[in-house]
Amino acid sequence: MWALIGWTLGVIAYLFVCFLAIVYLVFPLALIGCALALAAGAAAFLMHAGQVLLGRDPATRLVTPGDVAAGAVGGRKRHNRPRRDTAWANYFAVQVVMDTRAVWGSAFATNARLWRFAMQDFDEEVWTVYGFLWPLTLAGGVVLSVFTLSTVAAGVVFTILIAVAAAVAATVATLLGGALRGVDKLFQQVFKSATGCPHEGCYAINPLPAYRCPGCADTHRDLRPSRLGVLWHVCECGTRLPTTRIRAGRRLDPLCQTCDRGLAKGAGRHTDVRIPVFGGTSSGKSRFIMAAFGSLDETVAAAADGTSVEPADLPSGNALRDYRRDLTADLANAATQVELPRAVTVRLTLPGRRFNDGCLLHVFDAAGEYSHNRETNDDLAYLDHARTLAFVLDPFAIPGVAAEVGALDPSILDRANRSRNDPEQSYTVTVKRLQDSGVKTLGRRLAVIVSKADLLAGLPVAEGLQPADAEIRAWLGKHGMAELVRMTGIDFGSVGFFLVSSRHGAHGTPTDALIPLRWLLSHDGVDLPGARNGRSG
Repeated sequence: MWALIGWTLGVIAYLFVCFLAIVYLVFPLALIGCALALAAGAAAFLMHAGQVLLGRDPATRLVTPGDVAAGAVGGRKRHNRPRRDTAWANYFAVQVVMDTRAVWGSAFATNARLWRFAMQDFDEEVWTVYGFLWPLTLAGGVVLSVFTLSTVAAGVVFTILIAVAAAVAATVATLLGGALRGVDKLFQQVFKSATGCPHEGCYAINPLPAYRCPGCADTHRDLRPSRLGVLWHVCECGTRLPTTRIRAGRRLDPLCQTCDRGLAKGAGRHTDVRIPVFGGTSSGKSRFIMAAFGSLDETVAAAADGTSVEPADLPSGNALRDYRRDLTADLANAATQVELPRAVTVRLTLPGRRFNDGCLLHVFDAAGEYSHNRETNDDLAYLDHARTLAFVLDPFAIPGVAAEVGALDPSILDRANRSRNDPEQSYTVTVKRLQDSGVKTLGRRLAVIVSKADLLAGLPVAEGLQPADAEIRAWLGKHGMAELVRMTGIDFGSVGFFLVSSRHGAHGTPTDALIPLRWLLSHDGVDLPGARNGRSG
């Protein structure tokens, strides 16, 4: 019995000492420890956040341009794009999620290590001491729990702040990016800057060209404000690439989205004018183009307003050089090769135009065989995208004219190298192909160019023929082309008739080849210096 009394008194004394320890030692220490744990838990989370955000946490998952190309940023990939651009994603698009996960992961790893240390497998004597000093053990558990709760609370606050920052960034990026896209799209529509590929066999329209990175030559196909950046996209090599057609077109080399071949500098930013020239074999298409470019050079050279013209690429420069040589020497040009044409492209700088002082002019010259053969005509895809067209009509190919001139002097027909194709058939094959392809020709402008005016001059058959729209229509109708004149008015919304001489020295005369070219360019808001010609049918 005395043993039981002694054991009971011992327990009471132990509990009393524990009570005193809790009140006077453990509780004050626990309060201090909890306060320190509260600060330490928050500090620990912020430390982990700093390491991750500063890139000093090796375990952080970094979203690379390779991940972006593989679809890490989400969204739809256009069917005509082989892959997404290899560029760094905007931080708040993807990386912020990875960093937030990494911070939480590091913070929980630290807490797990502390709890494992506190609960590790001690020997029996240590656990006996833990049990005997349970007030201190309890206080340690409370302090450790406060540390963990503080870490979680700091994490929740951090996550909320990050979410708010991401939401604000996304809102600003969406509004600013949407505004920039809208301005860029409006600019393109107003100035008609969607560029056509001039390369043979392609002829694709590029509302947004691809661009080559100047740092690593990688191709970027979608330099628009997006989750890869609003004002800039950063290439994998670290080069900053400006977004929007307006800014990218000033600094970067453009490429065709379809064939990956180079486009003229300024493509996507300058007004893009495509003029297919079609007609029968030997109708004078190539001579008209030569004379038109030659006259354009002279007009620009005489202008005092800063207007300039230059070839947009090396092949065009070579073609223009040959044009000047043949035209000056009055050499007969070789027949156009029966192969898909590459456009001759020049860049016009027009200082008088506000906001957009540039124009890329592409002139396509297909062999006459394409104009009277429906199967081969289908290959001329650039016809579908042209807002203006030029049909060259050889007057000596008109049966009545040929018969009258041949009766007068057959050598004139030899000098004229007259076309053997029926003008009406050459016109019908091309226009019917356009209409069958769904092209609304009534929204297009057509220049009908009666060529070889210098050979017609003075002949009895040319009596009454003057370089004016009404007179040319009347003359053609008089000589059996009334149906052709009528069809042009039905097929096209605006038709102009022109009498043109392609001889050197015709510049500035009523038969100047630049007159129809000037009229066609005006349809796209491009006014050349010098006298205006506003004729329309």
